[in-house]
Amino acid sequence: MAESVKSSFKISDVDLTYPYYIHLSDQPGYSLVPIKLNGTNYQSWSKSVMHALVDKKKIGFIDGTIEEPSQDANSTEFELWNKCNSMIISWLTHSVEGDIAEGIIHAKTAHQVLKLDDFVTDCVRCAFRYCLGLE
Repeated sequence: MAESVKSSFKISDVDLTYPYYIHLSDQPGYSLVPIKLNGTNYQSWSKSVMHALVDKKKIGFIDGTIEEPSQDANSTEFELWNKCNSMIISWLTHSVEGDIAEGIIHAKTAHQVLKLDDFVTDCVRCAFRYCLGLE
C-alpha cells in the first residue's frame, strides 16, 4: 500500500504556500541573510531577515499571526508547527554574532525572539561596545 502512495506522489501535489512547508534546501544551520547582526547593524539586518522570512512564507511565526497550535487538538499540526518554529529559531541563531545568539537559543517560539529583553539588551550592548571601540 505504501508503494502505491509513494509512486502516485507528484511534486505538484505539494502546496508551496503552506506556512509549514519546509523546502529540502532549508537546513537548521542555514543563515537567512549574508550579514550577521552585530549590534550596530540592527536596522538593515532586521529588514533583510524580514524580507527573507516573507519570501519563505514564515513571517507569521515572527509577527504572531501563525500561532502555536494546541498539542492536544491535533498532534500532527503541532509537530509541523514545532518543526518550522525550531527551524526559524535556528536560522535566527545563525544570523547573529555569537554573544547575541545566546539570547535567542532560549526562546520557546520564533515570535518571542524579537520580544526578548535579553536580545534587545545584547543588541544595544554590542552597539555601545562598537561605538566605544571595544569591538
